[in-house]
Amino acid sequence: MSDDLSKLPLLELARKYFNVMKKIRKNIKIIEATERLSTNGKKKHKFDFIIEDPASGDLIGVIVKDWKRTLGVNAVIQFWKLINETGLTMGILIGTEFSDTARRRAVENIFLISRGELISYLRTIDLKDLE
Repeated sequence: MSDDLSKLPLLELARKYFNVMKKIRKNIKIIEATERLSTNGKKKHKFDFIIEDPASGDLIGVIVKDWKRTLGVNAVIQFWKLINETGLTMGILIGTEFSDTARRRAVENIFLISRGELISYLRTIDLKDLE
C-alpha cells in the first residue's frame, strides 16, 4: 500500500487524511469542493475542503496545491488573506513542498502540510479501516 500512496494525486492523499480525521473526531463535518462568500458578500472563493467542528465552533478552510514547484511565502500569505477574507477560523494549506522561508514564517492560524508529511502519516495507520 505504501508504494500506492506515493503515486496518488495530492488531492486524493488529502481526502484519505481527512477520512482518518473523521474517524478520530467523529463530530466533524467535511465538505468537499465548495465555495464560500467573502465577509463583504462580493466574492465567492473555492475551497477543496471546509471542515466544520461543532464542538469548538471552528470553520477550517483547506486548499490543496499540487504544484510541480515548491510553495513559497507568497502562496502562504495569499492563503492567509483568503482565510481572513472568508471569515474562517483557520486554514490548512496542503502543498507538494514548502520552502524553508515559508515554513519559518509564522502566519496566524495557518497550518502547512506537505505531500511527504501526508504520505508518512498515512503509512503509519491501517488504511483498510478507512475504505
